[in-house]
Amino acid sequence: MKDLVSVIMPVYNASRWLDTAVLSVIDQTYPNWELLAVDDGSTDDSLQKLQAWVEKDARIRVFHKENGGPAKARAFGLEKALGNYVFYLDSDDSISIDMFEVCLGVINTTKADVAVPNLIQRKPDGTVRDNFLECRIVANSVISGQEAFERSIDWRGVWSYLMCKAYLYKKYACDERYLYGGFNSDELITRMILLNAKMVAYCPSEYYYNVNLESITKKITHKIFGYLETHIRLIQAAEEFGQPRNVMAKIETNAFREMIELWHKYRENRDLFSKEERRDVESQFASFYDRFPKGNVKALLAPRPGLTPKLQSLLMLNGWPLCKASLTLAAKLGKKNKLYPWFSEEQIKSMK
Repeated sequence: MKDLVSVIMPVYNASRWLDTAVLSVIDQTYPNWELLAVDDGSTDDSLQKLQAWVEKDARIRVFHKENGGPAKARAFGLEKALGNYVFYLDSDDSISIDMFEVCLGVINTTKADVAVPNLIQRKPDGTVRDNFLECRIVANSVISGQEAFERSIDWRGVWSYLMCKAYLYKKYACDERYLYGGFNSDELITRMILLNAKMVAYCPSEYYYNVNLESITKKITHKIFGYLETHIRLIQAAEEFGQPRNVMAKIETNAFREMIELWHKYRENRDLFSKEERRDVESQFASFYDRFPKGNVKALLAPRPGLTPKLQSLLMLNGWPLCKASLTLAAKLGKKNKLYPWFSEEQIKSMK
């Protein structure tokens, strides 16, 4: 009997794109799949559209739950999934008609735990980014789960859209340590899957990611600052799994960079938030800073000659109030880059 592929699709106010997403599954050349669509408290007619699809194809199952974010919606669907393999599809995206056939073929040939298709990003202005081309990925090539995890730190050469053995998804996507409901906790789950996979294979099928400016990941809301919690949990998980110092340095430096970027994004858009939201956001920054291990960042700053690195170390690593004040001042002066602890990949790799 052919392997069953469980497609998990969280849905929130996606009526505009739903038909395209569902049709891309129905049109698959590989027929043994089930689509579990989880309506995450939509306020438009998404649920009604999904129920109409159930009448047309018995392989589609629809569930409804209160809004809790995409990670929890996926976990809800996972608990009801029957497949040997799991594939996540966002409700505003679509996939090539050979996705399941090609991914399973590569998995069976290479004995990999995870298959990563090419990510084709489509922007509203009509431009397209081919990530296999941009990242110099060779189709049908195989890397270790460890290497895939390291590539996921800055998402160069690996991404969250993949086919995976069901047991890996169910082990990590339903674990409360990773399923904490924060913004982009699904990225942390993907990283845990890659870290615990033996082999990861690249397959020449295509995932079409539509850059949706109305998506929560693109809107400037107070929810995007949940990235800070995701970074802290990634650091904790990487420590738990005994990652070497050079990898920890890359994870921590990337987290610190993103903290700075998020702070400037907050300062530039703070008028969009209520007073209560501002207090919440600023408390998230303070919590991140207090919990963030600063040793690797300090070690990267120390060998660099001149006044600027010493000033960076003083301002950035001696308490959140001082760090916050320095970043705010830098933004006002228009000299953000001079105060950034911006480190090259070479510096990170040189750490022993």
